[in-house]
Amino acid sequence: ERGVMDLTEINMAILEPTGQLSVFPKEVFKNQILPVIISGSYQKYNMDLLDIKEEDIKSYLSKNLLMLEDVHYLSSDGKTFFLIEILYN
Repeated sequence: ERGVMDLTEINMAILEPTGQLSVFPKEVFKNQILPVIISGSYQKYNMDLLDIKEEDIKSYLSKNLLMLEDVHYLSSDGKTFFLIEILYN
């Protein structure tokens, strides 16, 4: 009924108070830009949604001569990283 053929396609399902089932497939999060680092901390939930590994971010940071604690805000669409703000000490 919800167009999902395999449970692995589902990111989240909510049974609403009305009894209706709301289904959010993983595909919904493709092509969205989500934060993956905020104030020097990984946003693991968003990383999972975008299928980004910690190693991917570390590689990006290394190429740009940055440390995790230097980054205030880094986002991604799952393919590209977007550096928004760096902390200056």
